[in-house]
Amino acid sequence: MMTPLRLKGDAGEDAAVSLLEQKGWKIAARNWRWKYGELDIVAWDTDETLVFVEVKTRSNENFGGPEAAMSVRKRNRIIRSAAAYMESVGYEWKIRFDLIAVIHNNDNLKDIRHIEDAFFY
Repeated sequence: MMTPLRLKGDAGEDAAVSLLEQKGWKIAARNWRWKYGELDIVAWDTDETLVFVEVKTRSNENFGGPEAAMSVRKRNRIIRSAAAYMESVGYEWKIRFDLIAVIHNNDNLKDIRHIEDAFFY
């Protein structure tokens, strides 16, 4: 059974994928897992850069909003996961790390923000 938190996270990821597809991006993977972590979305942007997208979904902007949930530890785990993904597909070229912040409350999308190069934001 899906928990309400997991359902909210899935809704946020679905909204993020829709946003990226509207921008013309090609989704390469969703919820890609390996033994030390997970990547929410792996996609090709229109400049043919491989982008690792972390999606943070919250009900409101209290406590700094979704962006505030990106800790150094989480960022490092994503970087290690990205390296594992690239090794698994044999890719060694241009990459970027983005964040999509989603405010989703009571089955309604309130706000969505795409922050490119989020690890250097």
